[in-house]
Amino acid sequence: MIDSPAIIDMEPVPERRAKGISPKPIHLWKDICLHWKAVAFLFLGCFILGAGAVWFKYPPLYEARAQILIEPVLPKVLYNQDNTSIIPYYDDFVRTQINIIKSYPILTRSLAQFAEKGFDWRLPGENFREGVKRLINLLEVSQIRDTQLVTIGLTSASNHGLSTLVNSIAATYMEGLKDKQSSADSSRLKFLKDRQDQLEEELKKKYVGLGEAANSQSIGSTDEKNIYVYLQAVVELQNTLMRAKMDEAEWKVKLEELIKHKRALKSIDISAEVDQWVESDPAIQDNRIQMSRKLQNMRIALGGMKENHPERMEFEKGFDKLLEFQNRMRLRAKSKAESVIRGKFLSDHNLKIQEATAEYYARKKNVERLTQEVRLSEEKASQVNNEMTRAVTSRKDITRIQDSLLMVNERIDQLEVESWSPGRIYIVNRAIKPEFPTAGKRKKLFVIVLLFSAVVGVGYAVGREKLDHRVWTTEDVQRIIGRQPTGYILDVNQLANKTLNPQTAALDDPTSVLAEQYKRMALSFIREQEQYQSRIFTGFSLYSGEGTTSILSNILCTLTQRKDQKLYVDLNVKNPKTKLPSGKNVRGLWEVLEGDCSLEDVIVRESRLPFHILPLGNWKLNGDSLYQEMGLDSLLHSLRMDYKCVMIDSPPFYSSTDSKYLAKISDVAIMVVQAGTSTDEQLYQVIQELDEMEIKVISLILNRVILSREGSWGKDKESFRMTSKTA
Repeated sequence: MIDSPAIIDMEPVPERRAKGISPKPIHLWKDICLHWKAVAFLFLGCFILGAGAVWFKYPPLYEARAQILIEPVLPKVLYNQDNTSIIPYYDDFVRTQINIIKSYPILTRSLAQFAEKGFDWRLPGENFREGVKRLINLLEVSQIRDTQLVTIGLTSASNHGLSTLVNSIAATYMEGLKDKQSSADSSRLKFLKDRQDQLEEELKKKYVGLGEAANSQSIGSTDEKNIYVYLQAVVELQNTLMRAKMDEAEWKVKLEELIKHKRALKSIDISAEVDQWVESDPAIQDNRIQMSRKLQNMRIALGGMKENHPERMEFEKGFDKLLEFQNRMRLRAKSKAESVIRGKFLSDHNLKIQEATAEYYARKKNVERLTQEVRLSEEKASQVNNEMTRAVTSRKDITRIQDSLLMVNERIDQLEVESWSPGRIYIVNRAIKPEFPTAGKRKKLFVIVLLFSAVVGVGYAVGREKLDHRVWTTEDVQRIIGRQPTGYILDVNQLANKTLNPQTAALDDPTSVLAEQYKRMALSFIREQEQYQSRIFTGFSLYSGEGTTSILSNILCTLTQRKDQKLYVDLNVKNPKTKLPSGKNVRGLWEVLEGDCSLEDVIVRESRLPFHILPLGNWKLNGDSLYQEMGLDSLLHSLRMDYKCVMIDSPPFYSSTDSKYLAKISDVAIMVVQAGTSTDEQLYQVIQELDEMEIKVISLILNRVILSREGSWGKDKESFRMTSKTA
């Protein structure tokens, strides 16, 4: 079913799902107006009690104050620093001075001077120490913001000697400050001068040690650059040693190779050299020449001789002997040549071995010498480095000592200047005897009490409404179920005309506020009938006596249909309204269901009311349910055919299951909720239960609404005001 503005709460089941209870909003002014008596009572009570307590506990007090100017910092020309760097130290200094003023020694001497002037600070039965402690608690010493002024204040119920005591405290502080400053300056100067002598002595020793270190090495040996000369010499010696070791290894290899080659020379083949040497021998060459000549002469002499000629044979024998001699000579020369040549080779090779041996041992001695030189050079470099490190450390110590000595000298100069110009600390304003008391904290406390009283009163009203979970207004209904109700009815006691009959108010006084409200709801029901052909309406309340009968009868009175088109059915078996004056029910629905008569016989058509009435009848089983009564469905179907609007007055929801059954079989279920009787949770649970029963359409009407709760805050407040004035 589509929602409409006229019947904004008559909605089908699917559109009513998943709704919960929203937090109750706070209407401050409304809550105050509802509980203005309690708010006024709490406000006045708290204010009277609080103001009385403030009045008696905080009486008017006399106040005396003195001001001291504190300027202990020298100008920039003396300190050589900006004022921004002085400010934090100045604040610390002022806080320290405040604590000094409130210290036990200062106040003890102040009270002593105060007593010498004829005054007594102590209370009756109070010793001196307790009096000083009480003065410490009462004394107010503070710095005036963004100034160099410090105030010393004291409040008391009496002005007798008050200013004298404040001035005594200021004077005692000034005297103690001067004595302390003088003593502190002397102590600091003595300490700084002793420190100056100590630093100068240390500086002198460091200079002497640095000079001795320089003289023990060489001129400028303590310079950091000289260490590189020693390191370079060590590196060059190491490189030379490396080359010498390489030469030593090279000659060692050569010597070993020569020794191996000597063994090879003893067995090497030297025949070619021997033949060459034999051929080049002069004796062999001369013999060869003689042999050639003799052979030539023999050939000439034997020319033409026969082979067996004696001379030829003689010549041949001589020639053979000569050849044999030549061969023997050659063999002897060859043997001698082999011995000479091999000996020559070995002799030359031995010479080379001796030379290589000499070179090897020379290189070895050179390596040993260079190794010794490298070791000595490294020791020298290490020694120089150690001396240089000590020299550098000494120079750093000298620099540090010089800086410390410079700071000590500067501080000595500052203290000497400060002793002549210590700054300005003096009393600017002395305390004057107060003539009139001050209000003290009364004004502030009165304002606090006033605000507290207002908060208590308003908090009570807001808390009471916030903790009240009863349903009072249409706003509560919308907060619980998420929709506005179909309408609401004001409480008759809130109207000007209180003599109206609640059941026929719309008929008795058509211009009243109630009549106007019923008319608005009647329009919603007429629209429901026209759009969705709804004819059967079941009305029920959560509890008995919440006005369901009055609402249903007044709605029937304001509907525009004819009298014969509207029917009121009294089915409230718990408390039927259609009774005879004797207390017995008239014939009605029960007799029809029993078959004793027909509907035509029991429907009341003649009455002053503009609708027909179907009484309950003489219900014999009083207290039983209509849930299982046979024929009720068909009877309602018959009434649907005869009437355009059938209003069923059902028993309360929590009293019987009849209301649930009747709501189930009707077109629209009208739930009447009396304002201020049901809680949020109860209403929400009823709506959820009706949703689970799949009730077709629910219309909620809020009854007996208080005008102060709804009329001033509802959406139709202006029209209700006008109608109320008219009534």
